[in-house]
Amino acid sequence: FLFILCCFFSPTIAKENAIGSNEFKPFQYVCCFYFNDIGLIFFNIPKCASSFIRTSISLEDEFTKHTRINYFNIPDKIKETASTLLVVRNPYERAISSYLEVIKARSDGPREVTLKTSFFLERKNVCNSFTSYLLDIIENGFYDAHQLCQFKFIKDKKINLSDVSFIIDFEHFDKDLELFYKYLN
Repeated sequence: FLFILCCFFSPTIAKENAIGSNEFKPFQYVCCFYFNDIGLIFFNIPKCASSFIRTSISLEDEFTKHTRINYFNIPDKIKETASTLLVVRNPYERAISSYLEVIKARSDGPREVTLKTSFFLERKNVCNSFTSYLLDIIENGFYDAHQLCQFKFIKDKKINLSDVSFIIDFEHFDKDLELFYKYLN
């Protein structure tokens, strides 16, 4: 089981091609969120608090709005002066979280593909369903951004971790978020 979970996050073992008609668009890998008012580029990774971060920064200052943008379309001058933020998460916790997200079969995701999978059909037996979920990804490839390894979202932007101003560790989220807000001010 541990081997399966490790394969889930290995770009060399797990296929990265899409299945069905739900092919990935390159924009998914290179998009980020830019908060112009505070000069912040947020490198979001699905299932790593990206919705929470975007909402909390906007709530902190009601005038701060964010724009989803292709990282390569941000002018170099802004990249050189903006602060950058990244949230990372324990891969095991992220795998469980991604399973719980995909099993909902939401209409804004690859619903038709999900409804036909063995893990969805046996969802009432959570242990079997989760194992089938991991095996399905290894055998058929990724079909939803929630399942891609975190590194892909950094690598495709061609940034180094040394270029990131602040990294929040999801496992220490409260403490790190507080430090981040102090960093911003």
